[in-house]
Amino acid sequence: MAVVDGSTTAGVRRGHEGTDAPTNEFRLMPVGALTAIRRHPLLTLIPTLLLIAAGIAVGFLRKPVYTATNRMTLQIDATEASAMSNANEAAVAQASTYSRAISASGVVMPTAQRRKVSPGEVASHLSASPVGQSSDFTVSATGTSGPAAVRLVNAATDSLGGYVAQISRQGDPSAALARYQDAISFYQRQAARANQLAQRAGANSADVKSAQAAAEAAALQRDTLKQKYEATELAPVTSVIVMQRATSATNDKRSKIELLGILGLVAGVLVGTALALARANRTLMRRRARV
Repeated sequence: MAVVDGSTTAGVRRGHEGTDAPTNEFRLMPVGALTAIRRHPLLTLIPTLLLIAAGIAVGFLRKPVYTATNRMTLQIDATEASAMSNANEAAVAQASTYSRAISASGVVMPTAQRRKVSPGEVASHLSASPVGQSSDFTVSATGTSGPAAVRLVNAATDSLGGYVAQISRQGDPSAALARYQDAISFYQRQAARANQLAQRAGANSADVKSAQAAAEAAALQRDTLKQKYEATELAPVTSVIVMQRATSATNDKRSKIELLGILGLVAGVLVGTALALARANRTLMRRRARV
């Protein structure tokens, strides 16, 4: 019968306690994501492919949004050389301000009347933005079809042009001219009356002075209206000019399909990795239970 040395038995025991136990603990550590994917590739791949397909399918089934865009430029016309030198700088500075006028009631209401829709619907489908450091800006409209978007953006562009001309006008030149001409005629009548009284023999001096004062007041009114007319006539006129008028529209169908496909890929990888981790760690727990 073989005799087993006690020291040998203790060494074997120490070997088991000092070597095997740590090795088993290391082998039974929780499984990482990459390890889980390598062990269960199909469990990761199948949810990824399914969710990519679902995202693409949703993109195909979704109704596209059509967008039509007009490119416009702000122009400030001035008749005086000193005003013309600053017109371009003013146009660049004001392009952003006038682009925001697309949501003004003076633009939305006429557009709604032209398109025979509610003002709220018009406002929700219109947008505008400046183009860099220039006097240009774009006006965009969205719709459920290409022709609808084109009609809306063109109607809004026309309304915006009229609105800008209205708010930038300091006065009606023709009305100012008519008031100035009336003031000239009134002054001429008052001056003629004062001269007749002054030349009439035996005229009351008080009447003459009163007529002369009336003529002077008429002259002052004439000069004031002349200045207003000249200011109206020479004032810079702001207008918006359509550089590129929309004839067709683009849609977001392709971009949405790509976006939803990417979202499906990300979601699929996350779900697949979670399933692989769950499967790998469940297997690990079973092994631990047997140790």
